[in-house]
Amino acid sequence: MEIFLGDALLSFDGRVVESFGRGENMSGRVHISTLHRLELGETRQGCYLQPHMVWGGSPFIVEFAKEQLAHAHAFVAEVDNARQTRPD
Repeated sequence: MEIFLGDALLSFDGRVVESFGRGENMSGRVHISTLHRLELGETRQGCYLQPHMVWGGSPFIVEFAKEQLAHAHAFVAEVDNARQTRPD
């Protein structure tokens, strides 16, 4: 799955979440085995998506308009589904 959120392209191939962004701290990659959760949040200016690693920290944060929130929820749902069905 690939979607554009704000100034970033987010990609998920079933194992790795990648963000390719133009802004500072908007690019990075996370394997789902090291992903604790994907956080979707809202601010006064818009929304954000931020992965949180199992050992703490976050490799990137993507800011985007509230109008794109439904697309972001679909992306997070796909990642969460892959994490839940992943064999341990």
